[in-house]
Amino acid sequence: MDPATVYTLARGEHQYGPFTLEQLRQHYVQGSFQPTDTVWCPGMTTWSPVGEVLDSGGPPGVPPRLDPETPNTPPPAPVSRSQDVEYPKPPSLHWALVLLFTALTFGIFGIVWMFVHAMWVRRIEPTTNALLVLIVGIPLQILLGLDGYEFFAALVGGVATTWAYFSMRSAVQAHFGVALSGIMTFFFNVLYLQYHMTDIAEGGLANGPGVQIPPPT
Repeated sequence: MDPATVYTLARGEHQYGPFTLEQLRQHYVQGSFQPTDTVWCPGMTTWSPVGEVLDSGGPPGVPPRLDPETPNTPPPAPVSRSQDVEYPKPPSLHWALVLLFTALTFGIFGIVWMFVHAMWVRRIEPTTNALLVLIVGIPLQILLGLDGYEFFAALVGGVATTWAYFSMRSAVQAHFGVALSGIMTFFFNVLYLQYHMTDIAEGGLANGPGVQIPPPT
């Protein structure tokens, strides 16, 4: 397999690339690609699921037989990553204000703001489960706390928040090419993601040219 072979990835109506086989594998392992994503490279006559291409080590050594009526017609030409992609503008409140309002409201603002984050992420990535996790986890945490089970309340709240924010982290990375630290996400979830959301909004990545797949390293 020629390591210089480059692939185009298709998701819905959009195409992204080019990617080398190794870059495809890295992003697949990181969770940036979805099982429904397909890829194509010169020598392939059809788009194939990215997982199948990676399992086989790349396109077949002998390309499949081409339609005799269109012997030299490849799939649709790749679309540049510079193509404009419309995104809803993320919440752009400064992270310090989020911290201040959370402190002034004894944590209530922070809880509400988590749902604001999750609802925005769901708009850019409908498959994310962050909002559902918060809808189930936060009320359960409150109920456990009211019943006197403080330890279990804290445990449920911590698991729900961490799960939700790592889900949101994956979506933001996949759609904007932003590298987010797992450690920072774990310890400073709301504030850390808000910092990057503000940066995305001010940097013009929303409602303008964007990247939906992390750029090759």
